Amino acid sequence: MTSGNHPEANGQAEQMNRVVQHLLRHYIKPNQVDWDEKFALIASLYNNAVHCATGASPNSLLLTFKPRVPLDFLLPENQPTAAPGTLEFAYRYESYMQQVVEHMHKAQAAMIESENKHHHPSMFQVGDRLWVKASELGQKHGISCKLMPQYFGPWEVLDVIGDEPDRPSHVIQIPGHLRTYPVFHASKLAPFEETDQFPLRRSMLPPTMDGEVDIDDIVDHREMTVPRPTGKGRPLKPKLQYRVRFRHPDPKEDRWFTREELMQTAPQVEPTPAEAERSNLANLMLTMMRAVMWNNTMLTVQIHEGRQLRQTQQKDAAALTTVVLAAATHQQQQQQLLNTTTTRINNIEAKASAAPGCTTYTTKQLEECIDHVITIIGELGDFTSLATISSMVAAIKTDITKLQSRPDVATKAYKMPRFIIGKFDDYNKTDALTWWQSFLTEASCHTAPTEDMMKALYLQLIGGAEAWMNHTAAILKCTIAQLHTHILWKQFEQMWFTRFMVRNVVKAAMNDVYSSSQGNMPTRDWTIKWQKIVTTPGFDLSFPNQRSEFFSRSCAGLRSALGNEYDYASFQAILDRAKQVIQTDDKAANERQSQPHYVAKQGY
Repeated sequence: MTSGNHPEANGQAEQMNRVVQHLLRHYIKPNQVDWDEKFALIASLYNNAVHCATGASPNSLLLTFKPRVPLDFLLPENQPTAAPGTLEFAYRYESYMQQVVEHMHKAQAAMIESENKHHHPSMFQVGDRLWVKASELGQKHGISCKLMPQYFGPWEVLDVIGDEPDRPSHVIQIPGHLRTYPVFHASKLAPFEETDQFPLRRSMLPPTMDGEVDIDDIVDHREMTVPRPTGKGRPLKPKLQYRVRFRHPDPKEDRWFTREELMQTAPQVEPTPAEAERSNLANLMLTMMRAVMWNNTMLTVQIHEGRQLRQTQQKDAAALTTVVLAAATHQQQQQQLLNTTTTRINNIEAKASAAPGCTTYTTKQLEECIDHVITIIGELGDFTSLATISSMVAAIKTDITKLQSRPDVATKAYKMPRFIIGKFDDYNKTDALTWWQSFLTEASCHTAPTEDMMKALYLQLIGGAEAWMNHTAAILKCTIAQLHTHILWKQFEQMWFTRFMVRNVVKAAMNDVYSSSQGNMPTRDWTIKWQKIVTTPGFDLSFPNQRSEFFSRSCAGLRSALGNEYDYASFQAILDRAKQVIQTDDKAANERQSQPHYVAKQGY
């Protein structure tokens, strides 16, 4: 076992690594991707080479012979050999081993003599303060090691490890933020001598892993001197500075900070468990206080809104009572007016019947006039006051006067509006059903009268449709403007449906179900057609019939790929399976089989 970061103590392994690296450098490719494949060759070269420490190769010591290489056939050796297993072979091998041992002793003695020239006994004891070499701490976080101090510290020695009197290892009390093993070899340490010649010299403390230092305590404070402002301005308030002591560095590293400088780093300070608990309790109490204040505010708002609602309800109730009383008063006045009118009419009738020279025709004419006035006035209960009745009677008189003064005024003619739709030629060029619905919508928007519907339709026609309507008018021996006097609009609409095949989409879909077959249609187009049929609005064919018709009218390849038709519970499941067939089964997807136009349904 050797101490950490001290490869000098394991010289044999380090020497082996250096030789292997030197050999690999000559055999691997420039991109260095085949270095692991060259280990067998490197091992063979190393074991066949003669080592200076032993004067022999490892293969000759372990295998008792030297394996031949291609170079041996070019440069044969003249050394006599003995057969393995003979007595001569054993004598030669024993003599060879003695020579190797002598070579090793000589090499060890020369190595010890060379190394001891630089060895000095270690004088470090427990309690001494020592410097630690910077390379042992591994501080390589975005900074240059060449520009850092050579040693960090000083720190106290806690224990001595090892029995070697000249170079043992020592346990050093390093700061906690340096996450490294605290045992260091004596060659990596240097003695510390304290002096008073440089009292303000900073201690050599390495930076922390994140570049920050934890604050331990605030030990003192002072007021900063503020320059007096020029003129008559108010002098500035002096600021306080605080002396901060850090947790790991030496007390000589204390620094002065203002309150603003401390607050900038405050969010980065990690609180202790006790501080975190107090902070959580404070936040909880603050949240509860805010909730209570919010509840009180909402309660106050609800009480205020309830008070306003009650006041509004009271005002509405008072207004409603006033309206009811006014309605009752008006109803009583109307009843009194009706009774008075009836009494006066009865008196007039009595006087008329008793007067000489009054005929039955005059009495009847008077009754008709009274009935006409009552009809014009309408229901007396609709009026709320006498002023309303008077104003209505005055308006009636004005209207009668206007009608009497202009008896021969003709009714204003209807002006044909402009329809915002395309011209219709024939069902082969335009979708007749869609165009017809658009025409009816435009006519309803412009409030076209029934007698003008044919004229409005004629203005929107061209080509074959226009010629057909002219032919219809010629058969009826009239013009387009007089066509509504010879045929009703409903009858003309039935003639339009018959001529231009305006059909019902539900009936068309049902006709496609019972008259179409796949034939030469690809499976993709066939499934799209059936998807449009079953999604037609108002299409009420039951699913068993849909399934039966689909399977009976599909090609044999598609039926075979879909399997048993009774395994499907919905038409969407059939379509999903057909999509999978299109993606996976090329034969069923691309099969185009000639079939008759009509296929008889299967029996149930």
